[in-house]
Amino acid sequence: MSGCAYFNIFYNAEKYYYLGIAPLERGNKPNLQYLDKAIEKASKILEFHPESKYVDNALLIIGKSYMYKGEYTKAIRKFNELNDYYPNSQYIDESIYFTALTYVIQEEYEVSKIYFKRLMDRKSDWTEKSLMKMVDILLIQKNYERAIEIVTTYAEYMKNKAKLHFIRGLIKYEMHNYEGAFDDIKKVRQSKLKEENKFRYITIYANLLIKKEEYDEAEKIVSRNLKYFNDLQKKHSLELIRVKILSKSGRIKDALNILDNILIQERNIPLKDSLLFERGIIYEKYMEDYDKAKENYKKIVDDLKNSLIRPEAEIKIMSIELLNELAADTIKDSEKIAKNRFLYAEVNYISLRKIDEAIKYYTIIKDSYPDSYYAPKALYALSYIYMKDLFDTAQSKLYLETIVNDYSQSDIFLDAEKQIERIKDENKTEKQ
Repeated sequence: MSGCAYFNIFYNAEKYYYLGIAPLERGNKPNLQYLDKAIEKASKILEFHPESKYVDNALLIIGKSYMYKGEYTKAIRKFNELNDYYPNSQYIDESIYFTALTYVIQEEYEVSKIYFKRLMDRKSDWTEKSLMKMVDILLIQKNYERAIEIVTTYAEYMKNKAKLHFIRGLIKYEMHNYEGAFDDIKKVRQSKLKEENKFRYITIYANLLIKKEEYDEAEKIVSRNLKYFNDLQKKHSLELIRVKILSKSGRIKDALNILDNILIQERNIPLKDSLLFERGIIYEKYMEDYDKAKENYKKIVDDLKNSLIRPEAEIKIMSIELLNELAADTIKDSEKIAKNRFLYAEVNYISLRKIDEAIKYYTIIKDSYPDSYYAPKALYALSYIYMKDLFDTAQSKLYLETIVNDYSQSDIFLDAEKQIERIKDENKTEKQ
């Protein structure tokens, strides 16, 4: 009877734990009441049945429940108890994993990496999960070379080759090595990935196809997978990608219809700020309806005070207002005209990412106002665009040489000289 009693207590602890974390699968917060009950039931095992075979698992349940409740110190304490008092437990590796995870949640990445590395070296069933988390941390830290090194070192211990290609593709994607990322991602069979990785895989694959301008294939992938996600945040993320695909392929009306159908809801719209921002981009970039674009950005600023992209929306509003002001420029003083044209070009390049428009106005300054303070600045800006955006080093160097030859008194003369030397050094290295 005693054995049945503590089995029932443990069974209920485990049941309440899984009920407590069940909402996480739907993108919701854990159920704290169930987690409290899981802690209560598992604690009874420790108190009244300390010799039972369920003690180590009860400690693990308590630790994980505390972690999901956000009581991290208590969680770590329970994981440590399991490791200290039951070193031969079958749950040791799981305990180490959740210890590391608890430190990740607290953004104590260096500590968490020690625990994940320990699991990776043990070559246990938790190696793959630990490798994934280690890679995530290294991506957060932008330590891409180390991430690649880790994956290469532990590749042979990964049974799931789809996940291996996925991780490699993920790292290369974050490194902006899009060709390399595509080579790995296209080798992944989605059905072989676990649910936790499928959403990330779909978004990366779709974005890579967009970069390759394979819009039809990108839309197929997004549309085919939309129905599999019940979580509204994930659904809206995929809809945003779909909107970008439609916009880039010229189907502006369809893109706006998707956004309008989502935004027609009054409240509790996941990613509402991103949806509004994208609608603003469409009106601004594709339709040149700056008033409607400004309306959408203003909704973010006025109604979504805690939005992470609120500062970006504010910049967009200021940019549009400045554009309207500069477009109606009636100033006759040539230096002021050059200054306004320069600001106009800057807004187009930095804020609106209209490279052709920026080049046009920087060129107007250098050609029509060569004696102004802004002429060498326009030349330097043109040099930067041709180097960074158009990958035309020769043309970039020509603009810099014009500054050096014609504007020796300019405050960017020395910068231009240094940049020319840098280009020459890079050319020598390439020839070697």
